[in-house]
Amino acid sequence: MLTTGSKLTLGGTALSVLGAIVWGITKGGSVGYVGVLGLTSAAAAFLLLFVVVTYLRDANVPPSAPDALTGSAAAQPPPTPSMWPVVAAFGVGLLVVGAVTKPIVFKAAIVVLAASAVEWMVQAWSERASSDPAYNASLRKRIIHPLELPVLVAVGVAVLVYSFSRIMLFLSKSDGPYAFIIVGVLIVAFAFTFAARPTLKKGVIVAVCTVAALGVVSTGAVMAISGQRTITKHPTTADEDHSQCLRDAQQVASNPEYEEIEHRASQHVSAKSNPAAKVILENGQLHAEVVGAQGPQVTLTIARSNPTNILFINRDSGEFRLTAYAGTDVQTVNDTQVKIERLSCTTLIHKDGEQMFTVAFPKSSAAATPDDPYRLFVPGLDGQQITVYVP
Repeated sequence: MLTTGSKLTLGGTALSVLGAIVWGITKGGSVGYVGVLGLTSAAAAFLLLFVVVTYLRDANVPPSAPDALTGSAAAQPPPTPSMWPVVAAFGVGLLVVGAVTKPIVFKAAIVVLAASAVEWMVQAWSERASSDPAYNASLRKRIIHPLELPVLVAVGVAVLVYSFSRIMLFLSKSDGPYAFIIVGVLIVAFAFTFAARPTLKKGVIVAVCTVAALGVVSTGAVMAISGQRTITKHPTTADEDHSQCLRDAQQVASNPEYEEIEHRASQHVSAKSNPAAKVILENGQLHAEVVGAQGPQVTLTIARSNPTNILFINRDSGEFRLTAYAGTDVQTVNDTQVKIERLSCTTLIHKDGEQMFTVAFPKSSAAATPDDPYRLFVPGLDGQQITVYVP
């Protein structure tokens, strides 16, 4: 005798076969072929289910079975309600959103799906551990809580920090501090309220904190998708085709844009920086100190194409910069070939200040002319230079 499930799957098989025959007769060409193939595949799937259901008899338990009322699957208590299917569905939706928006959203979806799978499996296993629901619940807590609680706290803190950072990066540079102050005031106000009212219900505190956390996370998610504000790159001495390297303190002081390049540059170097040479400006004279060489040096030997760290120290009053000249490059500008000097330099260094900069000479000194050698010099101090020899 066929069970209910067997009858349904057999009917699905018959309808699929009939549909394939009718579709093949009424339709032709590639459309008919695809339709027949699809309906035939459905008939094969229904037939497989029919065989399985018929063999298992719909999991029906005959009344004559000795454990019909205790050991059968139908006699077991139903599974308890679980939130993890809902969380897994949210993870799938988040996966789709992340695929078309931000990689961080896609990665978060993977984490949500993995956590849902683990939690769901542990809950399903613990519910079948024994016939005592209280023991099963305690067994789940013993297994999953040592992993669950630290991970949830870490993830929660990371999500809040990331969301708040997206908010701050979305706001303008002038509005960011005000938003930071407002959030800080609200946190202190709520903390003071909770501390001053010890009789306040725990549910109220949890509700307020939950609403605040959801507000921060949702706002951060929206602003992360919108993107952060445009952050203007701070100009350096390498900008403007290295023309900043030729300006002295007087030229910089007359232009706010030039001053921005020099603003707040570090003028202290660690003792373990290990420079290849020290170049010192003292009493209007420029000289170099090299390990292994006695006395002040007016020439330096630097390996070709090797990035070399040079430490510039200013011991004179006023602000000066050290500039390295490494020859010229030929570039095409408006269909015209022009020579552009290869320059690198420090920012303006005040008295007793020091700064490290890295210089590289891509060609040997043979490419330079005798009247235009590779050199280190200070703009504004004529005649003060250190000749650089590149093998």
